[in-house]
Amino acid sequence: MKGTRTLPRFLTTLSGVLVTLHLSACAANQTVSVTPVHQASQCGYIKAQAISLKGSNIEALKSDFMPSAATPIRQAFRSAVLEQPRAVKYLMLAQGHKPTPGYGFEWQGSSAILTDQKLELPLRFTSPPKDAMLAQVITSPCILISYPDDIQPQQIVIDEQTLVIE
Repeated sequence: MKGTRTLPRFLTTLSGVLVTLHLSACAANQTVSVTPVHQASQCGYIKAQAISLKGSNIEALKSDFMPSAATPIRQAFRSAVLEQPRAVKYLMLAQGHKPTPGYGFEWQGSSAILTDQKLELPLRFTSPPKDAMLAQVITSPCILISYPDDIQPQQIVIDEQTLVIE
C-alpha cells in the first residue's frame, strides 16, 4: 500500500521538475540595449543585407567600407562611429536598391530581444504610401546600429523578416 502512494508522488514531483525546466528554457530571452547610430537613404548597397562591423571592419568603415558611390554618407557614418564608446559592436542594415524615395527604417524602442542567436530589433521597414507620386530615383536606405560587445547574434529579425549576418 505504501509503494502505490510513492509512485504518484514521484510522478507529480517529476512532472513539476519537467515543467520548471521547460519554462526556464522558454525564458532564455535576453533583453539587449541597441542604439541607432546613423541612418541614410543613399548607401550604395544593391541587396538587402545585415553586415556585422567589428575589429578590422570598423577600421574599414572609418576609411573605405561603404561602396564608392556613397562617399558623402561614408563621412557621416565615420564621424558617428568615432563618437560611440569602444565596448560596442556595429551592425549595418541595408534595404538594397529601392525604386523611389520614401523607403527607410522606423526605430521603435531602445531594447532588442536576443533568443537563440537571433536578435529581434525594435525596428520597422518603412515605405512610401501606395498612392504617392514620387520621382523614379533609385535609393538604397541603410542604418548603422550599435549593440553590446558581449553578444554574438547570427541573425537579425526586423518586421518578421530574418536576415543572416554577414
